[in-house]
Amino acid sequence: MQISELQSLIHSGNFCKNDVMRCIFGLNDIEIKIFCSIMEKESDIMELAKKVKRNRATVQRVIKNLIAIGIVGRKGLNSKRGRKYVYFAITSDKLKEILAARIDEYCKSLKNMVNLIK
Repeated sequence: MQISELQSLIHSGNFCKNDVMRCIFGLNDIEIKIFCSIMEKESDIMELAKKVKRNRATVQRVIKNLIAIGIVGRKGLNSKRGRKYVYFAITSDKLKEILAARIDEYCKSLKNMVNLIK
């Protein structure tokens, strides 16, 4: 998301949680949709694929990215067919903490860039 897009969203009054996630983490629509689904209910890959109407490979790729960002985790459950993984989202308080920290980092970086202007 470009700064100009961010400014217009903020001024429009339609700025929402998804826009913050898109801006701070660089998430796309399907990543946000999957993350929101996991926030509602812990799920395995196939449950998520059905819910968001995407194939298993797409959901796995998205989950891998969300885990790398640090907003999703997984836990293994024993099942008849072996180990099954269920994915869960971090708590909303932890999400707010991470978002606030990232925003602070961006602000500091921008201030440093401004100070370099001669």
